Amino acid sequence: IKELKVELAKELHTLEKENISRVIDLERDNHKDIFDKVFKNTIQALYNTEKIVSRDVMKEAAHLILQAGNTFIYGVGDSANVGQDMEQKLHRVNVNAFFTADKYLCFTRLSNAAENDVLFVITLSGKTTEVIEVVKKAKSLGIKTVILTQNHASIAKRHSDLAIEITEEETNIQYMNMTSRIAQLVICDVLFFYVCRELGTSAYDNIIKTYEHFQEKVQMSF
Repeated sequence: IKELKVELAKELHTLEKENISRVIDLERDNHKDIFDKVFKNTIQALYNTEKIVSRDVMKEAAHLILQAGNTFIYGVGDSANVGQDMEQKLHRVNVNAFFTADKYLCFTRLSNAAENDVLFVITLSGKTTEVIEVVKKAKSLGIKTVILTQNHASIAKRHSDLAIEITEEETNIQYMNMTSRIAQLVICDVLFFYVCRELGTSAYDNIIKTYEHFQEKVQMSF
């Protein structure tokens, strides 16, 4: 994390010296301008998130996931892709994780959840109707909820037990969620490694075992 912070700061300093605008103008910007601006927006989002995200909350979230019998992951829209990625990561270290973007399937899983199961919600605004309904359902059933969302007030965040916050980036491409999606993925990567750290050597063994099994399947297909 410390090395990442230093590298991001260096890159931002370089971009700021060049006075590159964060606003993408599709009519006036050439290909180089677009390339530079997309990278600057992404680097800025990561740098801003690194400054505000609570490491203690992330450690607590990792502990909840590891102690849970099942982790139910829910996200819609662009956040669904991040949720699927997190599900696959957890599977590699033999952690029971089940992703869905279907509200009703999530309701079914929550209704049959055990006391120590956890809901992990990934959402940018925290204001999507389906997300709010899922979080409220979990709360009514007494299921712990961890939410990964932007750092502004929302109903979903208010009804969650733990909130991992990323920054809300103000650019003209914010509605495409480009930079925010990268921040979500990075935070999920860190959360995954926090889980691995608590698992100890078994996490590494499971990752190697999964990789070797996959390689065997690939070789057999040729």
